[in-house]
Amino acid sequence: MTTPVPSLDAPSPVARGLVAAAVAGRLIALFGPHLAVAAALRLIWLARPDPFGAPLVGKVDWYWFHAVAYDTQQAAVVALPLAALSALAVVIAAPRRRTAIAQFGGRVAQALCAALTTIGLVDNEAMRFAGSHISSTLLQTYVNPASLVELPQLVASDDGGPFLPWLLLPLSLVVQARWQSALLRSNGAEQGSRWRQARVFVVAALAIGASWLLTEVLWTGKLRTWRLQPPLSLLAGELRRGADRPELSAAERTAAIAAARARWQAAWPAVPAIFPLMDQPLLAMTPHRTCRAVAAGHLPAPQGLRCDLDADGDGVPLASDCSDTDASVAPGRPDQPGDGVDQDCNGVDEEPWNVLVLALESHRGVALRHVVPAPPASGGSWSPALDRLAAQGLCHRRAVANGLPTIATFMALHTGLPPAPGTEVAVEFSGRRLPSLPDVLRRHGYHTRFFSAPDPGWDNQSAWLRRWYDAVDYHRSREDDAPFLRHLGQWLRRDWPQEAQRSGKRAFFVMAMTRTNHFPFHRIEGVPRTGDESWPARMKDTMTYTDQAVDALLRELAAEPWISRTVVIITGDHGYPLGEHGSRKLYESVHIESTGVPLVLLGDHPKLAGLAGICSDAPVSHIDIAPTVLDLAGVDLSGPWAGRSLLRPGQLPSFTYQMAQWALEDPQLRLLVPSDATSDPRRWLLYGRGDDPLEQRPLPIAGPQAERAQAMAATLRQHGQLLDALYRGDGWLPSWW
Repeated sequence: MTTPVPSLDAPSPVARGLVAAAVAGRLIALFGPHLAVAAALRLIWLARPDPFGAPLVGKVDWYWFHAVAYDTQQAAVVALPLAALSALAVVIAAPRRRTAIAQFGGRVAQALCAALTTIGLVDNEAMRFAGSHISSTLLQTYVNPASLVELPQLVASDDGGPFLPWLLLPLSLVVQARWQSALLRSNGAEQGSRWRQARVFVVAALAIGASWLLTEVLWTGKLRTWRLQPPLSLLAGELRRGADRPELSAAERTAAIAAARARWQAAWPAVPAIFPLMDQPLLAMTPHRTCRAVAAGHLPAPQGLRCDLDADGDGVPLASDCSDTDASVAPGRPDQPGDGVDQDCNGVDEEPWNVLVLALESHRGVALRHVVPAPPASGGSWSPALDRLAAQGLCHRRAVANGLPTIATFMALHTGLPPAPGTEVAVEFSGRRLPSLPDVLRRHGYHTRFFSAPDPGWDNQSAWLRRWYDAVDYHRSREDDAPFLRHLGQWLRRDWPQEAQRSGKRAFFVMAMTRTNHFPFHRIEGVPRTGDESWPARMKDTMTYTDQAVDALLRELAAEPWISRTVVIITGDHGYPLGEHGSRKLYESVHIESTGVPLVLLGDHPKLAGLAGICSDAPVSHIDIAPTVLDLAGVDLSGPWAGRSLLRPGQLPSFTYQMAQWALEDPQLRLLVPSDATSDPRRWLLYGRGDDPLEQRPLPIAGPQAERAQAMAATLRQHGQLLDALYRGDGWLPSWW
């Protein structure tokens, strides 16, 4: 193979420039076949199901163009410097070496393209199998003898095509190499060819500009960017994050753990707990669960724990007694069905209650009358049905999201853990062992099912859902809330009784996440128009539309025989700013209009008796839902759950971590701290949430309040660093859990 290089003997600068452009254009053109092959591989990746048969994404067309755009940008980062260096080398080199230099540049370009294609395909497969890109986190989790032994079996049973990647890789490399070789063999010596080569720059510039315009201006999205970015971009991001992350010293880690455990004890004053492990320092275990772990050889016996004692005198020692402080609870005792107490110690209440959790998109707590008695919304409450339901159940005025955007709430609802500052847990730590509410319930006889109006593949939910649920229900034809919730109601009325009979499951745990009230709040068919085209007017209409759809669902289910044994929990994934505090973007702050959500518990469960009609003013957050549901089900509360049961006395501050700002709320105050000014009180905001629910009157940070604010900010920093260390170190659950 030869790569002819035109003569550079002519003194004309224009002639030399054309020759340099021809050499550079030839090398840039070699990346065209690579991009074509990469685009085909991306389409195959997105269109195939994941290895377990679920769709990788719900809307291939929404992803493919972005994937091609990101691959184009990666190719430009590699091709342009290489082309420039090759052109310069040919111009300044001795005449006898010019052809060799051009040929070497071509071989380097081919090798780089082959490497990018290989890494890209492997990375795509990592996303299909593990829901994560190739990263240090993924390698630490899965590169071990056990995983490597299982890999051939996983590939052989891949529902997206057994061994298909092993065929695609050599095929794509051969096609790419032969195409590039044909380009290199073409004669570039003629003048007309030089002009044709110069046109490569125009095509390349248009492709790069169009890709940048699509991904950075016309249709942005942080989580879509993470999902589709090619490996070089992700490697650069990981290196930056690694350099920016502060490490906890041993003393700081010990102090942070002690503070977190003290908060747990305050949240559960009547629940005895043991923290037996330093590698998983926030794993709180009941004495009975600890004794079981000791007997199984998982733990050494903690000092002072006597598993042979019988504290309640019921004749059963702690090792077998799931509650050694209540003589009515022990193996063999009659279980009172449906009271949320496991009297016979078989792991769950005899007749466990169904649980239905509705997480409503962008449902602003500040626009509801039961949250803010006089909401600043034109026309009163935007969710009147939910206000009515709140008066019938247990509601919370000071509920907040632990993080933004929706995927942060998705993780908090399921794991009972807040996010770490500056991270997206769902995408960065998909190989980690995290607690999971539906997984615990499934192991205790529940049928678990997730209903999603938005595409669950959009922000990496699918990687978690297939671990946690028996089934995931999504179809792009049901993304609007009214048909989506009608479909949910149809499954509950028609299919759940059949599923219960078929599987023998005694109860269901169903979570559903809506979509219609999503920015930019388009009034779809069925949404009434009550105002102009401004964001607030549109959001009022879409939020009320969702409220009406929820009301219709619950009215439809009211006649079902199982509804009397069902607890319904309604919350929002987050709020949305509409100009308050100068913000109209969700990522800009954690002010209450962005993070405040409704939280309502409905049902005739005995543990909710006496709480109907109460609207609590205690700070609560999404991480409180998981332990509350376990409490309702009568399931042992051991685990690293960071929240508290809303059915019991106790207090716990609420933490919110977001990229731009953090927040800590205690019973009296709420402190907002910019993530880049955690040590600069001049940029902090302090509010008395009891008498200032809309955060309109910042309190002066002076005198005793300054000390209080300093302590709260220190808690935010300390807890955030501990969370980050535990996520990165896989420090939530031991392997035997």
